[in-house]
Amino acid sequence: VDGSDGTAFLQIAAEAAEDVMNGGVFSLYSDYQTLFNQVGYSGNSEVMLWRDYNSITLNIANVIQQQWPNRCGYTLFAVDSYLCTDGDPISVSTNYMGNKDLSTIEINRDPRLAATIMVPGDLVEIDADGIENYWSYPDFSSTNTGLTGYESEKYRNAQYNADYGDFTEDTSRIIFRYAEALLIFAEAKAELGTITQSDLDRSINLLRDRVGMPHMTLGAITTDLEWPNYGYTLTDILYEVRRERSVELMAEGFRADDLYRWRAHSLFDGDQPRGAYLEDGIVNTTLDAADASLDADGYLLPFASTGDYNFDESKAYLQPIPLDELSLNPNISQNPGW
Repeated sequence: VDGSDGTAFLQIAAEAAEDVMNGGVFSLYSDYQTLFNQVGYSGNSEVMLWRDYNSITLNIANVIQQQWPNRCGYTLFAVDSYLCTDGDPISVSTNYMGNKDLSTIEINRDPRLAATIMVPGDLVEIDADGIENYWSYPDFSSTNTGLTGYESEKYRNAQYNADYGDFTEDTSRIIFRYAEALLIFAEAKAELGTITQSDLDRSINLLRDRVGMPHMTLGAITTDLEWPNYGYTLTDILYEVRRERSVELMAEGFRADDLYRWRAHSLFDGDQPRGAYLEDGIVNTTLDAADASLDADGYLLPFASTGDYNFDESKAYLQPIPLDELSLNPNISQNPGW
């Protein structure tokens, strides 16, 4: 947001987040891996607001838990966003082992990647007999297929529940958590140009401590040779703060709003998302290469049939106002372009 009003909003955001940080009510939960697949969050130090599910007594079920991978999948862009364990991006880190083999893609990477995507050997389910079933490769044969090949580990509750004869339907959903306040604080301060090392140490570096990642150090951000193309340049610290927000909050429903807020249509306009690497139909997946749409480098193009994104920035940053609302209030006019 530009101008004095934008600065004011950023200051308000930083101060509101800092009030939460100074309040002493919330703190980070100890384990990122298991934060998202719990039944009930009463007493969880990080969760500020959550929704309960109880299919047996309340007939309110989190049925998405029984339909893995729910026709959902992560993109190559998302997977490549995770730093290596030395704190450097994959474009420069000597620890990087590539992204073409799912069996090694998580090695030497930010542990939040392992907590987010499925790779061979990950636990899928403990069945009614107590037998543990493990993931081997993306399955493209079912109606719930994850179209990108990067299936979700995050939110996966592997414990069999006899009441449902499958995965539990009662896994709770986090609506607000303390980590978001830390990220709001860091981003607002970075946008204002007032962020200090102390600010980082009490926000983003707490998130990194939880997963054992190196601290973010002001003035010593490693230049990523493949910084995201937002259509404009940013300071190194702001690039890295945005990366941290994307990684920490992956698949929690923030991405679309962030892209709008950042005016980031250059990231995707005229392009389309890519999925996992496919080689001759036998590496990583059960999908036949002859039936797959691939880019020039052999990565899945799950939405090739619909073509590239065509984002009209002259109107698409605003949604059309429903016709019923326009009829109810003649003082409202339709948004530009709609």
